[in-house]
Amino acid sequence: DLKIKIIRGLTKEDINKFIKPMSTNSREAMGSMGDDTPLSFLSEKDRSFYDYFKQWFAQVTNPPIDPIRERDVMSLHKYLGSEDDLMGRSSNFNDAIRIPSPILSPAELDKLLSYHDWFKNKKIACVYKKNTNSESRLNHIKLLSKKSVDNGVKLIILTDEIVDQEKIPIPMALVTSLVHHYLVKEKIRNKVSIICLAGDVIEDHDIAVLLSLGASAVYPHMAYDVIKEIFIDDDWISKMSNYRYALEKGLLKIMSKMGISTISSYSGSMLMHSIGLGEKISNKYFPSIPSLFGGIEISHLNKILIERNKRAFSKEIKNIDDMGLFRFRKSGEFHGYNPKVFKSIQSKKENKTSEQKVSDDIVYIRDLLDFKSYREILKIEKIEQSKKILRRFGSGGVSFGAISEQSHRDLAKGFSAVGARSNTGEGGELED
Repeated sequence: DLKIKIIRGLTKEDINKFIKPMSTNSREAMGSMGDDTPLSFLSEKDRSFYDYFKQWFAQVTNPPIDPIRERDVMSLHKYLGSEDDLMGRSSNFNDAIRIPSPILSPAELDKLLSYHDWFKNKKIACVYKKNTNSESRLNHIKLLSKKSVDNGVKLIILTDEIVDQEKIPIPMALVTSLVHHYLVKEKIRNKVSIICLAGDVIEDHDIAVLLSLGASAVYPHMAYDVIKEIFIDDDWISKMSNYRYALEKGLLKIMSKMGISTISSYSGSMLMHSIGLGEKISNKYFPSIPSLFGGIEISHLNKILIERNKRAFSKEIKNIDDMGLFRFRKSGEFHGYNPKVFKSIQSKKENKTSEQKVSDDIVYIRDLLDFKSYREILKIEKIEQSKKILRRFGSGGVSFGAISEQSHRDLAKGFSAVGARSNTGEGGELED
């Protein structure tokens, strides 16, 4: 349904850049590095809530091939249910269920739900009515989760499946973090696992955010529905399996950024930091996640969600948006390197125009800053020559396993040519 897709924030790029290639090729689409679009809190577009989170990574060059090279020690299997007392002398084998992956298939979800007689589960709707406040619903959700654990529930299933014109889905990352931290505060977190039936999950980053915020498993039901719709005349079951496998590979790469080997270590690790979440929403719902800047609060988020709902049920809407995150679109996301900038660069090259700022649009954090100095401007004759300045520069050390030999050679030759120092990171440099 088009309306449901818009309510959940699905875009054409989500389908064409993620869901389709991952379902077809069992891997993420390849792309070049770099992002010239504004951060979520600087954007004028309706961005995914997951875009407000960035992954921590170790300050070393852990290559993305680590999960392949070290697959014997990396694992995605997870145990659901209450955690046994580590100091206990006896074990209860009915306390946990082993799953091979935190990304659940439809069959695995049905199987977990069928165990309700001896492995209790509780579904909690993560939606709120349009004419009410999301905060009151969030407060009810956390109290309901505690009550469920007190009643012996082993699986709390947070779901946003049922949405319509009057029911607005709450971002799953917000609910997951709230429930996790509240149960920790109540000292009952180890008695239950959290499963997210999330309609706003599309890519591996979304999965990583939910897992790091405390989820044990994720079921991306909206993505699965889209796959079934796209490949209805094809073998959509195998396409769904391909998509899941691509998410798992991406998740392993994300884990390897921190040198983590098992999903059990990543779950609840809080290895994220937020950019663009305000102080109040951060302190209340993400107390373990550092927020480096100010940004949107829960009131702003409510306005975004309500506006998305209005747009979904507008008679003028005939298709989902083309966000334009990956390539420039006139009506899409703003890009720092847009056609106007390229034309300006070409004009300068041909000496047709004088130097002037092309745009005052805010794209990067540096655009919020300005130079302020009380020192006198240095005269040009007092400034050192570039050759002397370059002697103080050196290239960053990059492990040989992270880039090719040719790249090492080119870096070394380039820095030597300008009089700077090169640093191979390990092993020294060959004489040639």
